[in-house]
Amino acid sequence: MSRPPRPYPADPTKRELFSPGGQLTYLPLAYADLLELQRALAEQVPPGGEGDFTATSYDLSALVGHVLAAYQNFYAGEVFLRTARTPRSLVKHARRLSYEPDPGLSATGFVHLTLGPGLSGTVQKDLRLASTPVGETKAQDFETTESRVVDAAWNEIQVSGANAPASLQANDTVLTLRGTGHGLRRGEPMAFVGPKGWRALDVVAVEEDRDADQTTVTLAGGIGTSEPALPAFDPAHPLSGYQVLAGPARELRLFGWDASPVTFPPDSILPAGAYTKPQSPPSEPQYGYVVAGTTHQPADWYLSRPLEESVAGDFLLFPGGNDAPYVARFEPGSQKDVTVTFFKAYADTQVNGVKTTPGAGGVQTVTPVTETVVREVWLSGSVTRLRVQGADGTHRPRSEQRIQGRWLTGWRTRVPLVDRVPSEVEVLEGAELSLVGRLAGLAPGMLVALSTLDGSVVQVVELVSVNLPAEDASNPVTTVTWQARTSPTVRGHRWRQGDLKVLGNIVPIVHGKTVEQVLGGSDGITPFLRFTLKDGPLGHRPGPGGGEPDLEVRVHGVAWTRVDDFGASGPEDRHYRLERDQDQVTSVLFGDGVRGAIPPADKKHIHATYRVGLGRDGNVPAGRVTRVVKAHPLVARAVNPVPVAGGTPPSSPESIREQATRHIRTFDRAVSVQDHADLAMLYPGVARASARQRDAVVELVVATADGEGIADKTGLASFLAARRDTTVPLRIIDPMPLDVHLGLYLETDPAFLRRNVEEAIRAALMGREAGATPGFFTPEVRWLGQAASLSEVYARLQAVPGVQFCQITHFAFGAPGLLAVHDVLRVNSHQWLRMTANHLYFTPPSGGSHGV
Repeated sequence: MSRPPRPYPADPTKRELFSPGGQLTYLPLAYADLLELQRALAEQVPPGGEGDFTATSYDLSALVGHVLAAYQNFYAGEVFLRTARTPRSLVKHARRLSYEPDPGLSATGFVHLTLGPGLSGTVQKDLRLASTPVGETKAQDFETTESRVVDAAWNEIQVSGANAPASLQANDTVLTLRGTGHGLRRGEPMAFVGPKGWRALDVVAVEEDRDADQTTVTLAGGIGTSEPALPAFDPAHPLSGYQVLAGPARELRLFGWDASPVTFPPDSILPAGAYTKPQSPPSEPQYGYVVAGTTHQPADWYLSRPLEESVAGDFLLFPGGNDAPYVARFEPGSQKDVTVTFFKAYADTQVNGVKTTPGAGGVQTVTPVTETVVREVWLSGSVTRLRVQGADGTHRPRSEQRIQGRWLTGWRTRVPLVDRVPSEVEVLEGAELSLVGRLAGLAPGMLVALSTLDGSVVQVVELVSVNLPAEDASNPVTTVTWQARTSPTVRGHRWRQGDLKVLGNIVPIVHGKTVEQVLGGSDGITPFLRFTLKDGPLGHRPGPGGGEPDLEVRVHGVAWTRVDDFGASGPEDRHYRLERDQDQVTSVLFGDGVRGAIPPADKKHIHATYRVGLGRDGNVPAGRVTRVVKAHPLVARAVNPVPVAGGTPPSSPESIREQATRHIRTFDRAVSVQDHADLAMLYPGVARASARQRDAVVELVVATADGEGIADKTGLASFLAARRDTTVPLRIIDPMPLDVHLGLYLETDPAFLRRNVEEAIRAALMGREAGATPGFFTPEVRWLGQAASLSEVYARLQAVPGVQFCQITHFAFGAPGLLAVHDVLRVNSHQWLRMTANHLYFTPPSGGSHGV
């Protein structure tokens, strides 16, 4: 008889392969042990001449014993929670300990509905929405969970007092102008004018902010120097009348500026008044005006030519030179065309002959005969007369102006100052917030979203109180108070009136879609009827009891009540309970007529309405839920202003093993501070928790499996409130990740590709692929407050295949400026250590580094 083939070599069948966890070994003999034992016993039996058959008998019996031992050890391991491996056994053990494994949660969030102009009404629950697919990410279904009153007037609500009057101080060096694209350039002549002051500007920089639609002008050392400083502006004096003038299109000169410098020396001409012919020759030249048909006034300025257009009331800028620059204004109504003559009178000595005078010795002296007379030189022309006012309203006399001066006017660019600036008043939770308009219909309990003007930060809040103004109010303002439903999308953001708008028509949404199913019928006598939901997984949402299933069961159209068990149910109680197996298949169970009623007899009268959708697929960023699956008569657009978050998968086997006995520590009651953390860990979606007491307040830090704060703290607060002393204040806060920076000098085995080794190192430190061991610095491994030692990191690195030698050159919280290697990185109880791809640096032998 031939021997059967050996199923596998005897040597590799080690005993430890059949001892799960090394905890139990009911039958320790493996195949090789059994074979050797039989051979040892056979040596005591005389040989019978049938060696081949005997060996085969030994093999077969050893193999049977080996298989029995392996399965017996496997079955023995499944008996205990700590050593069980199959999901079915773990679920059974958990339920024996009165622990129901975490069913997972559906992602929840909020959607902002934009209504068409003038529309209002009610949007019923279960409005079908969908996310936009991006790359390999598929579209996900979402539904509204509540019916909400909506109104087009609430699409976007303005905040009252968002803008405050701008102020300007005398020594300010920055002016903020409205708009952009004005063509302003540094060094060009500009004037600043307004009700309380005019100045010539010395501009050193011009910057445009297109997002804010503003232009900033930076001045050199202040605004002007030739006149008194501008007074400080207070809120009672807004800057609405102030502007910057630029781009002068006209250059004006005074009459006589182009006269001969020999006849009319520019430095000596300061005509002060009307010309009067001197009675005797003057010792110094005299100058003056004669104006036809009128009398010259000291405040009259005569331009070099007549103007065809009116400039009265416009500003003029003297750009400076030897004198300081200044700004003035042509007096309204002073412009007039006149004929003017500019005279110069001076003494002229002329010779009118000679005079002979006899002298001693018969010598005659000849002397000239002179006469000093008044001479006149004049310029005449038709010109424009104007008068010029200073900022104080007084006239600037002509005598102050140099004949060669020039003045700029005809401004092509007139840019108003930003007269109102965003209010810095902080908007606090619980304080009153004033909204523009009489927003009839707003009521306590409604949801709105606070948003920055650019939409970069959003927070969903609930209205606590609403106070409407009188119907006949001229400037109606609705006053509300609010409490937070979510945290701001930017951690630590503080709301300010000047950067705030309110979005109404906010409706809660949940991941998944609603399914209706006919479960079946009943004969009226069969106990414990069981019906299985054909679609799954069944969606769950946070609630006071933990994960609340989105399911409604009706018999003959009458809703029955879900209970955890039938222990308190009577024979007439319309109760049912749910049972979920290891594959997340959900069944509906009814009572037996003693504990819970049996559905009455009929066919296909038991119906279930439930929602299908669970896990991380529903976690989408803000702005991704934008599709209305079926057109709605009121809704024009929909978008989620904040991320849809909180979706978590059901408990993993290891999680069940860890959590099944946790509630035994608390017996569903929080007495100590640590009890709060233990109870929080039993809440769906919470993977990490720590608690501490500060100033008589229990601070509870909770994190999801991704290391983030939970999306909806309200459900967790309700869950804990039913199990704790509510007179002790409780604060639920988000965890704080701390980024670890690691510099690494690496030498690899030549047989391995370096890039593959580097990828393996990244996976060992940061990997989160499904089915693989999570990285050392990932939320699956790190607990809140858990420190990390240098030796632990070395152990992870040296276990990576292909690593021949490695040296950590930087191990700290900060980026490698000055290299630092700490033995231990410690964190507080609300922090956890995180590492991302940008924080791992491979250092070449030269000592430089390059980020990965």
